[in-house]
Amino acid sequence: MDGFHMKERDGVVTLHCDALDALGFTRHCFTTRRGGVSRGYLASMNLAYSREDKETVDENYRRLAAAEGFTLRAVSRTRQVHGARILPAPQDPADTGGVDGLVTDKAGVPLAVFTADCAGILLADPRTKSVGAVHSGWRGTAARICAAAVKQMRLLYGSDPEDIVAAVGPSIGPCCFEVGGDVKDAFAAAGFPAGLFSEVPGGKYHLDLWRAVRQTLTDAGLRAENIHICGECTVCHSDLYYSHRATAGRRGNMAAMIEIGGTK
Repeated sequence: MDGFHMKERDGVVTLHCDALDALGFTRHCFTTRRGGVSRGYLASMNLAYSREDKETVDENYRRLAAAEGFTLRAVSRTRQVHGARILPAPQDPADTGGVDGLVTDKAGVPLAVFTADCAGILLADPRTKSVGAVHSGWRGTAARICAAAVKQMRLLYGSDPEDIVAAVGPSIGPCCFEVGGDVKDAFAAAGFPAGLFSEVPGGKYHLDLWRAVRQTLTDAGLRAENIHICGECTVCHSDLYYSHRATAGRRGNMAAMIEIGGTK
């Protein structure tokens, strides 16, 4: 996990990117399973309201906000559909509809996307003081959702992609992401190289999602040195992270969150 570090406060364990911390104008984290009050297979920091009662999830958010300093009342959340739609975050954290990424240049508006094997990606532009959060599974990655987020930051806030810093959180790694030929064909149709896939027995393939995300970001204009990938596989470390594949879907959701922490 070169370039990332774990933090623990009052039992809440989160992962942070050193490069985002160094920018100084945001607060951010990638959550883990630890530090909440959820029980059973959801234990313990489930952040998905669709998976258990509101009171429990509210308490998990309260604990996370206390540990990390997020403006709890203003969290803007995605309703993810594995697409490539990016919206500017509303000041009122109302339902955003089907959307897999959010951007903002407003202080005090935390952005949250949700993962349990898919990649959560955080973007920050220190020049325009704008940020983004992206949920990128294989469908979103094939649709180049990260490039869509960079484009929105450029159009809405005047960002130069060369200034943007990206952090890719824990997600399913190339060691475990087994897919069929239909996925390989979808990436080929989208112009990705065949080298993202390695063949495994049974006519299946392993997909390197991290490499695909990195390529999408570099193609979108980010500098290679500004792209930071955690490299933690959620399947291999399902004791620490929620993993859909490792638990046959019996899991909670983690969040990748970022907030502009001061006035522009």
